[in-house]
Amino acid sequence: MDGSGSVGVCEFQRGKAAIKNMMKSANAVAVKNKYDEKYAAVTFSTSARVNFKFLPYSTAEQKLSMVQFPNGLSNTQAGLAEAMKLFVESLTSGRFADRKNVLLITDGLSSVTPHLLKHNVDRLKGLGVHIYVFAVGSYIPRIDEMVQVAGSSCNPKPDDYLFRINSYHQLWEFSQLVVTKLASSGEYISLSPEPSPC
Repeated sequence: MDGSGSVGVCEFQRGKAAIKNMMKSANAVAVKNKYDEKYAAVTFSTSARVNFKFLPYSTAEQKLSMVQFPNGLSNTQAGLAEAMKLFVESLTSGRFADRKNVLLITDGLSSVTPHLLKHNVDRLKGLGVHIYVFAVGSYIPRIDEMVQVAGSSCNPKPDDYLFRINSYHQLWEFSQLVVTKLASSGEYISLSPEPSPC
């Protein structure tokens, strides 16, 4: 998750609330289908940090609440590099998941060593990781960077992986729709409340 200065602490909190809703939705599906689901979190600004490694849903949700806004530039490639390390660690420990996903939420382009971005994206996709990108903001110059990031090795078309969201409020609304859709199919999920307006 992007924690650069352009995001701001208030919108960062709103983004976390949206992620919690999506995690709840994914966990409900996992419980219903009786498969194991683990979550990890990486935030990036001028540098990247692993906030927590792959954990069960209930623990991961608690850990996510404690993630602090880092502030700084946008070192997207470093965030993806840390995600890569998490997946490689899972592979070597014999706990590699059948379906591997990265959810990248950012409001702009990488501003620190962007030439490394494609290399890290290719490495992730080479491991079978599906990269979903939420590009937040009404105007993102050089959107082609996000197009290159979104996708997977088995489905390189970004249409299924890239989402344009005007604001973090809209991101939270999107996550609310996901929860509502699951609820209509008989699953009950409580929403994470949206933070107060910024």
